[in-house]
Amino acid sequence: MVMKHRVASLVAPVLAVAALVGSPQTAQAQALVPAEELVLSNGFRAILHIDKRQPVVFVMMRYNVGSRHEDPSQTGLAHLFEHLMFYGSDHLLPYSFWWYMAKAGARGMNGTTGHDDTRYYQTVPRDNLEAALWMESDRLGFPALSALQLGDERRIVKSEWRERIETSPYGRVFEAVQKAVFPFGHPYHHLVSGEQEHLDDITLAQAKEFFATHYDPANVTLVLSGDIDLGAASALIRKYFGTLPTRRKTPSGPVARGDQAVPVRTQEVRIQEVELVAKDPALRLGWAVPGQCAANFAAGQILEHILSRGRVGRLSGNKRALEDQIDLGVSILPLTMASLFTVQVHATQAAKLETGRELVERELVDIADRGVSDQELAAAKTWRRHVFVSSLQEVDEKAQLLLDSQQCFGSANATGKLLERYEKVRSEDVQAYVKSYLQPSQRVTGYAIPAKESGAKK
Repeated sequence: MVMKHRVASLVAPVLAVAALVGSPQTAQAQALVPAEELVLSNGFRAILHIDKRQPVVFVMMRYNVGSRHEDPSQTGLAHLFEHLMFYGSDHLLPYSFWWYMAKAGARGMNGTTGHDDTRYYQTVPRDNLEAALWMESDRLGFPALSALQLGDERRIVKSEWRERIETSPYGRVFEAVQKAVFPFGHPYHHLVSGEQEHLDDITLAQAKEFFATHYDPANVTLVLSGDIDLGAASALIRKYFGTLPTRRKTPSGPVARGDQAVPVRTQEVRIQEVELVAKDPALRLGWAVPGQCAANFAAGQILEHILSRGRVGRLSGNKRALEDQIDLGVSILPLTMASLFTVQVHATQAAKLETGRELVERELVDIADRGVSDQELAAAKTWRRHVFVSSLQEVDEKAQLLLDSQQCFGSANATGKLLERYEKVRSEDVQAYVKSYLQPSQRVTGYAIPAKESGAKK
């Protein structure tokens, strides 16, 4: 009986996706990941999804605060505070949060800070869900903050920056391109890690003020995805989070969406960065494009696949690039207000980088003039369906779908619309996307020069 239940749980969403492909109108009302939504009197939000295939529950706390919410003169606090939260609470010994969660059988426990939000998550046995909720509520309501802890975590955060940016191949040019794509004053101008000199200046009083401003019950969404009983889980949420007071006058709603924050550029910007550990030169081409909830965001992801789908991608499989040993890659960093579309060009010789750049321009011009073929479009949509169906198999990935649905459509029960966006994309939509956002005059071109070629010392 257990095996039959698991097979049915796997097959049902796949059949639902197949139905949506043939009849996209039904996607508007269909929740491919059905969920219950709960809002407490203090503004605390929860999304609950039942998946009984395994006796575990994925627990995620999403705080609506990321690096874009920081003061431009005081960056790095969001990421630093993510680290501080693992110190524990007034009711736990220092750094014992990890130990207690491990004892409760938690796996995959971590936290992550982005430009738009901060998330803490773990997967726990269903019998220990209450322990996980108690510890999450305790560090939200009663965080333990000290000068010693602040100093320790500041050193760790700065070490992470050196590892990921300063001493990571092409880390410097990545940072420089993002800063140029999103000029000073834009919320995405600085990296999540913040400016190093700002980290040095953060005081304990500033950290406490940041917590009081952003770590509020009305600024949190809890997602439970897994083997839960709705009644029991709802009671636990009210027990541990409903009594926490809010300091906000009005509970925060879903994150603002749209592409109104896409910077407008009319002239290409070129920058150069010396990379301390990179062996070969590289190019980073960057454009500001619509945010992940914008109507035409899906056209950008379809384009990404058409350009970079292995040996048949327009760039990744380009015959000239392969002959000249030029590696071309495409990626989109999905963000709420605006996203970052980048093309990476790697070559063993600097002269070949210009060949790579010309190949990129040629393909984008061709798409702007003629669009993409039916075969390319169909293959890209098939890939997006594959990605979507695969995400339906894991409790943590379904939790992400629920958050995306809530953020983009105002309801966790609109996951069908996430897939529908791709089914609706036409060749002319991809064509319009390139014309509107990926012109040479709109881009930032970053040259990464190995230190051995520049004469710079490591």
